[in-house]
Parts: sequence; structure tokens; C-alpha cells
Amino acid sequence: MKHILYPLLLGLVITMAAAQPRQPVVLKMGPVTENADMDNPWEIEQHLPGLWIGIIDTLDGFRFAETSPPATFALHTTIHVFDISKYHMGNPLVGGYQGYKAKLQSDCSLIRLPKNREVARWRLNTELSGHQLGFTVLAQGIKHALTFQGLDTLKFDSPAFQQSLVYRTLVLQGQALRNKLADYFGLEVSQQEGLGPYQVLISRGGDIHINAGSAEGLVKDQMFSVYMEGAVILDESGAPLGRETVLVGRVRVMAVKGNHLAWLQFTDPSVHVPKESEIFLQ
Repeated sequence: MKHILYPLLLGLVITMAAAQPRQPVVLKMGPVTENADMDNPWEIEQHLPGLWIGIIDTLDGFRFAETSPPATFALHTTIHVFDISKYHMGNPLVGGYQGYKAKLQSDCSLIRLPKNREVARWRLNTELSGHQLGFTVLAQGIKHALTFQGLDTLKFDSPAFQQSLVYRTLVLQGQALRNKLADYFGLEVSQQEGLGPYQVLISRGGDIHINAGSAEGLVKDQMFSVYMEGAVILDESGAPLGRETVLVGRVRVMAVKGNHLAWLQFTDPSVHVPKESEIFLQ
């Protein structure tokens, strides 16, 4: 009898343990050290923790805290390379593609507290380039080039800087770190990035602003299909099964204006989505 009961009890204990909700990982952002010998008018080491917290916090299973409850892990980041360069492709006497490149290389260490023991380290490499067609003859310069020249005059939290390639590079690296953490702790990332529902805050013709931004993984020039919930679907007895999903149209991310704010534009300007509507991005 004992031989029969023991496996049953063991199976019950395992089942009950699996049913218990997983305790969130309590994390805090440690120092960001800049060793790239770069001109850093944006004070990245001061602002980067807040940006990456907004990105990592979209993962189910994490909580950020400084004191209560005490953090069990900390993230220490060292920036080794941060290069920004301008380039031109084409005949400079006729015109061509102008733009700039951003390259970011960082080491991120996961520290187990309170013993300050490093349990994981990731080398993150992110490169991004942007270009557009512009004429260089008898012209004052294209907006992209002027943005490059005036980049060091912008503040980190300004809407103009948050539309720049530099900011987008920081966002992409934050998303890469998010994926590394999810893999280390066995968390699902299948997700929240680019799904919704998100609320339409402003609607003007084919342009909308929604309450999703860099923290949700949006990056300038991304393309999405927009969906809304439609009519209720009933079964044969008349009981509701759920709502249909209706394709509204395709949008381009025109600008990411903050952690939770972005401007989207429909490829078909005749599409109109009312303010306060809930939409899904896919």
C-alpha cells in the first residue's frame, strides 16, 4: 500500500507546487558607467536606467524596487563603444542618400544580492543606420543632416531627441537586454511587444497617437497591421463566444515620442479611427 501511495503523494506535491504563482524577480538598476570616451551631452548614464526599466518592466515576472521589498538582483552596465557617424552615398554633385549610423556596445552584468555575486554577463552590440534621399547641390541641407548637426544640443527627454537614431539604438539595446533576462529567468517574451490593446489618444485623419512607445518596443519606421474588435460572435444557441477581429489597415510608426507615446500614420489616408478606440498591432 505504501508503494502505491508514495507516487500518488509525490505527484500531488509536484502538481500543487506547479500551480503556485511564480514570485516576481525583484530587480534594481545599478550604475551605468560610460567608458566610450564620447561627447555625452545627453547624460546617458543618468537617463538610461529609467528608459530600460520601462522596457524590461513589460515582462511578466519582474518588479523593480530599491528598498521595499529588497531587490534580489541588480543590473550593472558599462558602455564601451558609442559611435555616431555621418555618411553619404551617391554623387555629391547630384545628390544621394545622406544619413548617420549609431553603434552601441555594452556589457551588462546581472548581480545577485545581497552578496554582490555576478551570475551572468552579456555583451550587447547594436548598430543602426538611417538614410533618406536628399539633394546636396544648391540646397541648405536635408532635415536628416541638420538633425545630425544639432543632435548634441538636444536634451535626452526632448521629443526631438527621442525621434533620433541615437535614442532608437538605446531602445533596441534595452529590448535585447530584456530578451536576455527573459531567457535567463525562463520568462515568456511572446507577448506584449507590439500587441495591445492600446488606446487612441489623438485622431486626425489618417494620423493617430497611441499610448504605446519605446517601452512597448515601438521603433520609428516599423510597419504594423491595425486591428479592432468587431461584432459579438454567437454560437447556435445564441450564447456569446467572443468578438470578431477586424483589420482596419496598415500603419507606419512616424515617431516614438516617449516611453508610452507614439505617432502612427495609416498608409491609406482615408482610414479613420475614432479617438479613445482600442486597437491591436500585429
